[in-house]
Amino acid sequence: MIEIDGGVVNLSTKYLPEWQDCSSIARHDRCAEWCFDDERADLRVEDALAYFNDNFGSAAEVDAQEQFDVLIMDCLDPNDDHPFAKVLYTDDGYVTSLYDALTEMVFLSCKLVKPLKLIVQQTRMAALRIGLQ
Repeated sequence: MIEIDGGVVNLSTKYLPEWQDCSSIARHDRCAEWCFDDERADLRVEDALAYFNDNFGSAAEVDAQEQFDVLIMDCLDPNDDHPFAKVLYTDDGYVTSLYDALTEMVFLSCKLVKPLKLIVQQTRMAALRIGLQ
């Protein structure tokens, strides 16, 4: 998981402990009490846009072992009143880095709140510009 704000992680750890109980999904002897203490979890407190551009962008050498089977984006809606929100869905370099970060077993999920048709069109146009179908 990549979260840009470490304070969010700290607050959720302190005030939302029920959200971190992984016993319902991770049933093994080494199951950690807190999900991110699980040896399989990789929590990064950094900018996800920069992470994907740096590690999977056009200038990066992609290591297949670092790729993901699943990406779930829970980020700003492109219609929110934030200058960079639209970039998360329409910037060719960033969209390319997301697809390059995925293995052959691809699943990309995005949180979309506002008019879905516009967002899908914008993201599809970015994907087509970089050669994806």
